[in-house]
Amino acid sequence: LLQNSSRAYSVIPPPRDTEEKDMMHRMLRVDHAGEYGANRIYAGQMAVLGRSRTGPLIQQMWDQERKHLAKFNEILAENRVRPTALLPLWNLAGFVL
Repeated sequence: LLQNSSRAYSVIPPPRDTEEKDMMHRMLRVDHAGEYGANRIYAGQMAVLGRSRTGPLIQQMWDQERKHLAKFNEILAENRVRPTALLPLWNLAGFVL
């Protein structure tokens, strides 16, 4: 049972030391940036192809990516990890891509 465990956690185990914490924060930032970028790419695809016959498929894939991003947003908040400072760039670059 989780309540009897000395390492009860939601998704990510707590880091053992500062070095591990810093590494975990960097990895989470990179993963979150990837999910954010993917969402922006799908937004751009929908802006261009949303009314085409591939639009419904793109929308379905984007809906899945939105769930991934929502989960990463939760994980960042739970672990008090700041997102990358490059999100404004990812916002624009992902959409344009």
